Amino acid sequence: RGSPAFGGAACRPDDPAAILFTSGSTGAAKGVVYTHGMFHHQREQIRTGYDIRPGEIDLPTFPLFGLFGPSLGMTCLFPDMDFTRPAGVDPEKVVRPIQEYGVTSSFGSPALWDAVGRYCRDEGIRLPSLRRIVMAGAPVPGTLLER
Repeated sequence: RGSPAFGGAACRPDDPAAILFTSGSTGAAKGVVYTHGMFHHQREQIRTGYDIRPGEIDLPTFPLFGLFGPSLGMTCLFPDMDFTRPAGVDPEKVVRPIQEYGVTSSFGSPALWDAVGRYCRDEGIRLPSLRRIVMAGAPVPGTLLER
């Protein structure tokens, strides 16, 4: 017998969907109301801007970005890491799931990807499945882009 299908709640684009908090980098963190329309447009900009296709595998290293993957038809794998300290990541814990599951996309800070890039260079590791790395939160050094 199973339970009846769950139907989505009716909502308008300007209805509140979530309260997200700023990073607090310039003062106390502040709550920002996001609407359903804002999420819809962000998702579409991410999908078209980065050519994301259903069936891809994402490794978000910032939990909020794990919300977008499933809405884009992606499978999301979260690495075993402390998300509050991305620069202190154990690079092997990012590299292993990329290799094991054929991760195609990832989001993370430049500090995290610098650590992963150095690890891969030093260990002679290549990540051929990875089509896209999106970095934000700080300037990306030219040496990291070259690596």
